[in-house]
Amino acid sequence: MEGSVFVSKDRPEFVIKLINTAHMGNRAKLELREHLMWLKNTIGANNDLKNKLAVPKALVEGDDIGYIMYRATEHDSLKSYITFPSDIQQFEQWYKLNYKLKKRLQIASYLFNSLELIHISGLLFTDLSPNNIMVHKNKNNLVFIDTDNMRRKRDSYLSVVGTDGYMAPEIYIGLNEMNKKINSVEFDKSELPKSGRLSIESDVFSAAVIVFQLLTLQHPFIGDAVEDGTAEDETAALRCETDYILHKNKSNISSTPFVQLFDKCQIVTPKIRDLFYRTFVDGKNNPYLRPTAIEFAEAFDEAQDLLASCEKCGSDFMYLPETENLCWDCENRTERRVVLQIFTGYEEADREKLIADILRDNPLCGTNQRYRFVEACSVILEENKDKYLYLRHFEKTTKRSHPFAKIALVDTISGTIRLQVVDTSIIPACYLIDRRSPQTRKRIDDLRRANEFSMEQFAILFDVVQSRVGKIETIGMLSRK
Repeated sequence: MEGSVFVSKDRPEFVIKLINTAHMGNRAKLELREHLMWLKNTIGANNDLKNKLAVPKALVEGDDIGYIMYRATEHDSLKSYITFPSDIQQFEQWYKLNYKLKKRLQIASYLFNSLELIHISGLLFTDLSPNNIMVHKNKNNLVFIDTDNMRRKRDSYLSVVGTDGYMAPEIYIGLNEMNKKINSVEFDKSELPKSGRLSIESDVFSAAVIVFQLLTLQHPFIGDAVEDGTAEDETAALRCETDYILHKNKSNISSTPFVQLFDKCQIVTPKIRDLFYRTFVDGKNNPYLRPTAIEFAEAFDEAQDLLASCEKCGSDFMYLPETENLCWDCENRTERRVVLQIFTGYEEADREKLIADILRDNPLCGTNQRYRFVEACSVILEENKDKYLYLRHFEKTTKRSHPFAKIALVDTISGTIRLQVVDTSIIPACYLIDRRSPQTRKRIDDLRRANEFSMEQFAILFDVVQSRVGKIETIGMLSRK
């Protein structure tokens, strides 16, 4: 909602937002006060949500309507991540300092994970834009501000809520229908259409626009022709009336460098690129064809496992096994990396054969097999850099877990690996399997102490007990790819 924000003199850790009510009647003001009280009592009492949402801590008393909330003092607006100088030389300096791929992937992951939590709590954010997302300067953390437009999923609306450029197409359609009725000579207020179009899917669309900008520094519907066109052309693009700039029909192309890097999967994975295509092409006018927030979150979590640092310039880039990998920044052709492939099994049958098949790189999946053992993910290991393993590495799950193991490449030449289990409540046992004799296992007894072994000689067998499908077993296969 429109209003003014003030920093408290006596308590600088708080800000006060006063909402503009000049256009409101008494009934609307009463409903607004009730809505703010609902936000304070309902969302403020949810421990998971209140750490992500700047909800009212107290309401303003008197004639003014507003609320007091915590000030995000250690955060920057997400808008600062997509605002850059137009001068090409200044831009090159700006992106060297500000375009950190790992941080941007973390922001995307956290945003979609938070949005999923909002949705499963029965709520809609309704007005997502870079202006109301604050990013912690040092930690992997976001705070959503201007939360007074949040609603329950079951609510219907007599107005359209959102920010130009970030609203889903169906919301603009609702706005157009409303304007037609209002401007009609025979307008009857009782016929004003409830948009009913604000939805989980419209929230996801808004988040996707934000993240696309975060990664490419370009709006997904503003191509070269729009950039060189009129103000009316830009307005139409912001309302999604043009095609997606990476649409296969090439009707609205963009020559922006980061858009090309996105399309070539140098800063994202093919899975992420496909999710955006499903959102902005398949699901543009059909909200039910859009991916969910958790699909996006999982894809960005997986992408962080595939980040590697360029040997020449130090930039993080997306390393995709089995393909030629170039650094997006300096175009250096990278060396082969050590990859931890994680295979997850859900049954006990033929365990020894499963292990032998994995170590011999035999196919693991087939319709006639009595067991199910599939590749869950790949994790790129870099020398002396710890990579943490979570429950999501072993199965598709919406459950957020603490890291329960960490693994690092000690020496690239010798292929020495360091492994430590940090949470034995999830991994009660861990074995090293000798590649020369798959039946030979070496149990790691002290799981909380780091163990070193040769990737050329051993694979890893985890027993994982905390799982939505019951006990699962996981084998870690290390190789150079």
